[in-house]
Amino acid sequence: MDSSSSGFKLFLKRIWFAWSGICFGTLTIILTFPVILCVSVFGEVTGGNLGYVILRFWGRLHAFLSGIWVTVEWTAPKYLDGPAIYIANHGSYLDVISLVPRMPVPFRPLGKVELTKLPVFGRMYRRVMVVVDRESLASRKASVEKLKELLTKHRISILVFPEGTMNRTPDLLTPFKDGAFRIAADTGIPIIPVGVIGARENMPRRPSFTMSPGRVRLRFGAPIQVQGRDPKALKDEAYERLKALLSV
Repeated sequence: MDSSSSGFKLFLKRIWFAWSGICFGTLTIILTFPVILCVSVFGEVTGGNLGYVILRFWGRLHAFLSGIWVTVEWTAPKYLDGPAIYIANHGSYLDVISLVPRMPVPFRPLGKVELTKLPVFGRMYRRVMVVVDRESLASRKASVEKLKELLTKHRISILVFPEGTMNRTPDLLTPFKDGAFRIAADTGIPIIPVGVIGARENMPRRPSFTMSPGRVRLRFGAPIQVQGRDPKALKDEAYERLKALLSV
């Protein structure tokens, strides 16, 4: 492939990224107020669940406009017996956009505090996420307690990216942090691994500001039972189970 052809393809990918960004921004501006209104009127739990109905629409429409086709595969019977701790790999900003509309139950993701600073989007983000400042020990402890409360008191599932940050390596996964597995051991709530395949190829970290239309696959695994098990054993099994979901 000559340099001119390669350069033109890169240009097209940046144009597509810009188009997707315009769609993202427009939908966020339109839907932020209804989400905030739901949480303000109906409270954090009921209002948050209603807000996620709106966000499911937001995610599906944004994926459609961006040319992203998301498919779902359950490798075991769909788990609907109560709340669960969903864990997923994280290699692209498309991960969350793909996951939100296709989660089988109401849930709350754990997200980094930096995104609360984004105009408009940050106001909605703070109301529908459990926000954590990874540099603050107090914030990390508070987020863990909040996640436990959602699971045990409100019976709402959670979504955690156990790698802790976006994977910038060529490997399928980077080492997991302990948090999600300590929560599982403390609460007895099962862990469900979710493999996100294709998002990193369609919206990679490098080259930056590029995107291509294409397919994202979500592969939901069988629940990992946690009763009587220590966090390290859970973390090791979850890593291998998620890696297997991605190795297809």
